Amino acid sequence: MPIFTAKEVNERFYMDLMQVSMAGADGERYILSILDEFTRYVMLIPIRDKTSATVMRAFLDHWVAELATLRRSLQTIAQSSQARSLR
Repeated sequence: MPIFTAKEVNERFYMDLMQVSMAGADGERYILSILDEFTRYVMLIPIRDKTSATVMRAFLDHWVAELATLRRSLQTIAQSSQARSLR
């Protein structure tokens, strides 16, 4: 069985929920952790509960929004590196 490894940002990521012993300032009792396999970028997002709606909202508001920016940044860096190598 071949081993699959990510070849670009956000191609493969891992999520987990952790319960914390003390609630945060806004009542957050859980931490949603997300790891991008390609970059090893980790994001920890405090959330109040572990309902699917809360987890999905945190994922969209934080991970998707941030990784879209990261991906554009990496593409810009790659393009400028390629342009420099062509000179």
